[in-house]
Parts: sequence; structure tokens; C-alpha cells
Amino acid sequence: MTQNNRRSQDELETLVMIAGMSMFAYTLWLTIKKFVLMIAKWVYGVITLPVYYGENHFGMYGGAEVCVSIGIIIAAISYYRHTQQKKNALLGFTFAGLWFFLAFAEVIAPAEQSLLTKNIRDFCGPTSNGLDALFSCQKTLVDLDQIGSIKAFVASFLPNIIIIWPAIFSAGAGVARVAKKHPDNTMTKKHDMESFIREQTPLYPHLSLVDLVNPNLLPINKGQLRIMDGTKRFCFENDLISGFMLRPNTISPDDYGKKFNERFVPPTIDTLDVNLTDKSNLVPIIDPDRFNSVMIKQLGEPWSGIDNIEPLELILLTIILPRACAEDTELTDEEFKEIKNKSQERLDYMFNWVYRDLTKKTGDNDEDRGFLDFDKLEEYKADLATWIERPLAKKIISKHAYTRTIIIACLEKARQIGVLPPCHLKWMKFYDRTLWAMVQNVGRPSWYCENLGASSHFLMEKTLDSLLNEPSFNIAYDGLVEQVRYFKFTEEEVEAWEKLKNVTGTDKDIILERLSDKQNERYEYDLSLQNDDSKTVVDAFA
Repeated sequence: MTQNNRRSQDELETLVMIAGMSMFAYTLWLTIKKFVLMIAKWVYGVITLPVYYGENHFGMYGGAEVCVSIGIIIAAISYYRHTQQKKNALLGFTFAGLWFFLAFAEVIAPAEQSLLTKNIRDFCGPTSNGLDALFSCQKTLVDLDQIGSIKAFVASFLPNIIIIWPAIFSAGAGVARVAKKHPDNTMTKKHDMESFIREQTPLYPHLSLVDLVNPNLLPINKGQLRIMDGTKRFCFENDLISGFMLRPNTISPDDYGKKFNERFVPPTIDTLDVNLTDKSNLVPIIDPDRFNSVMIKQLGEPWSGIDNIEPLELILLTIILPRACAEDTELTDEEFKEIKNKSQERLDYMFNWVYRDLTKKTGDNDEDRGFLDFDKLEEYKADLATWIERPLAKKIISKHAYTRTIIIACLEKARQIGVLPPCHLKWMKFYDRTLWAMVQNVGRPSWYCENLGASSHFLMEKTLDSLLNEPSFNIAYDGLVEQVRYFKFTEEEVEAWEKLKNVTGTDKDIILERLSDKQNERYEYDLSLQNDDSKTVVDAFA
């Protein structure tokens, strides 16, 4: 109860204070009104005198003509400042627009009722209609004191608008700027996925490629940007299947060599005594020779220095090797921060460069695109040449025989000093899916098939803690065979594979292209060249 009484008393005191201040302000205004209007006569008169002169000397629309002339002059000055001095002309153009609006007001109102020149008639009452009108005023201080407050306000309205126009413009521009850029407004904007990505691109440069090529609009199983190939697709695409066998109840180490330190002879379609008339529970037999051939391509070339590596491998090493060497305890804090900042700058630059490379115009093919034309290749090469001489870099290189296993080791080291997710390297996918898959495999408990070779060999080198010149793919082969047994192969797929064995030459190449979904734009034309059997194969794996 006491609190309510106190609140009511405070509110009453506030109302009394407001009423008192209002009475004081009104009394003060009545006291100084005549002096304020005397000053206003000269201030407003200087602004509106040209219009007053036009009303009395240029006919019915003389005042409007003067307003239009003033607006044109202001617009011309603003345009000159914008083109010659690179100034922002928006204020000037809006000010010119105000004078065009005043011209319209002059047209619809007679000269004796013009609001724009009302201040001269009411505050001055000149005997002259010329430019000396302000010096022939009849109104005295006594007359000005008799002018009502509302009448004074009406006579002052348009001149005040002209005087404070820059402030009005700034306030309006500020409101518009806040509405557009203030976090409280931008963060509450409704977005779809595309507009949200576009909004976040300045903060996260890797989103520029998503804005350029929206993955949501692309088929997930076709083209260069498709998802990573699964086990079944990888086997068909690389022609790794030599036959089919009944699905075993258990995975025997004797069949598929589960021990890393022993060679194994996998079963073939000729050595297995199985009845393949029941095709409902078959699994493929992976050809080891063909598998090794694919793995060698994935593993890449042995390390022989930076002069013999691919441009994309060189760029990748230049980005990650300094981060891998940042574990050096002799580095100062400033050097450590410089390494991280330089690495991030290069990652951001790669997204910008790839964006330009993908959007530039080329001829009938894409040979003009690629890292052979990378503008900083020599700079990166020179920088990498200094980094590989660091003790920590030499230690990493000494334990790996191949360029790509060195890259994997550097990636593992680089991520120990901070996050370096694959999305920061996603620009690689536009050029080399195999190398992109290798980057994706680093740190994963299970590997993507598109680069089993480098990952398998790296794991063996890491286990031995020494470089291994002879390619080692036992781990990859065992894993692929085990995984492929988890899939169900339909009777249609098995029959299609059997027909595929009997297709040779161009027809076989066309079918393999169709199975790999790499050249979708040629399917309709190429399929017309195939016989009925090959069409059945295509339909089975479509």
C-alpha cells in the first residue's frame, strides 16, 4: 500500500514538472516572439526572395519557374561533384527534388497564397516587389508581436524544411541504413537456403562456390561434383569384378588374407566350385591385378622434390606444410600467428581464384581452366622450397615415400594446431576428385573408395614409422572385399554383368561410361549405337 502511494506521488510530481516547464516555455516564447520573427524575416527572406521576385515579375507561374531553375542548378552541381570529384550526390539530388516539389506547390497556389513566400508577406510586408523587398518592410516589432503563434508556424514551415533538409536526409538515410544493416534486422530476415548462403559468403569465403554452383540443384550421383562413390559403384566403374561367388557365412582369413604381413591369393570364378544358378545371394570377386592398377594411380608419384609434383599438390603442400611445422617449439608467438594467418589468407585466395577460374569464358573445352595458369604458382613454389628445409618438415618427408602420403601426414600434423576441415579445401573437388577424396579420408575411421591407395599406403608407413617404397594395398583390398559383401546384388545386376563380359570394343566403353555416369550429355546419342544386350546392361545400372 505504501509503495502504491509513493508511486502515485512520483507520477503527480512528474506531471506538475512537465506542466510547469510547458508554461515557462510558452511564456518565454510570447516574450521573445517578436525578436525571433525579426531574425526569421532576414533568414527566411534570403532563401525565398528569388521566388518572391519571380511571383511578381515572371507572370502566373513565375515562382514555379524560379523553383525549377534552382532545382536544375542544384542537380547539375551534384552531378558534377559525383562524376569529377567522386562525391556522394544523393543528398544533392534529393535537395533538387525538394525544389521541384516546391515548384509544384507554387503552381497550384496563387502568388498571394504561396506558403513558400508567406514569411515575406507576414514578417516583412514590403512596399517593393524587387530584390530590395527586405529593405522596404512595413512591419514593426509591434506588428510582429501581434502575429499569432500558429500563423507564424505556418509561414515558417517550408523555409524551415529547406534549411534543415540535410538533417532530414541524414535521419532518413540513417533509418534506412539501420533497417538494412543492423543485426537486429538482418538476423530476423527470412531466408531460403540460397539467400542465407549469399548473406554469409563475406564471412565464410568457401560459401562463394556454393553460391556459384548450388549442390542442392545438382544430381547427387552424376558429374564431377557428385557425392563420393560408394563401394558398389566404385567396383563397377573401375571394372574390378572378375566374377561372382556365393555369399560366405563368415569371412575367412584364409580366403582374403586378413593378416597384413602375408600375401594372399583371392578366389576366382575358375577356382570356386559353386553353383551359380541361384543368383539371389551372390557377392563379387575383386580382381587383385586390376585393383592394384587402380590403387597405383590413386597413390600417385614417388616424392622426388617440389620440381616434379603436380600444381594442385604443390598448392596444397604450401598451405598445410607451414601449419604442420608450427609445432616447432623454437617458433615465437608472432611466428606461430603469422603461419596461421598466412595459411588462412591462402585458403581464402584459393576460393576467390577458383571462382574466377570457373566463371571465366573459355572455348569449346575446359583446357584453359586449371592450376597450370595459377597466378601465384611460382610464388608458392619458392615459399615451399624454404619450408621443406625446416627440421620438422624434413622429419615428415623422411618417413614417407610418396607425395600424397606426405600430404596426408602434413594434414594430420596441421590439424593438431587448429581446425582445418575439408570444407576449406572443397575447391579441389572441381579439379581432382581423387585428391579431394584423399583429403576427406584423413582422420576418418572408414575411407572413401576414390582414394584407398594413398590412405592404405600411408597407414602402412605410419605403422612401420618409416617410408615404404613398394606400394602396399593389402589393407585397402581387405577392406573393399569385406565391405562389398555387405551389399545385396540383385539378379538383374548379376545378369547384366554377365552380358557385359561378352561386350567388346566401343560398345563396352560406352556401357562403362554409362555405368560411371560421367558423360550424361552423350547418353542419348551413344545408346543408339548399342545392341540390345548392351542396352540391357545400361538399364540394369541406370
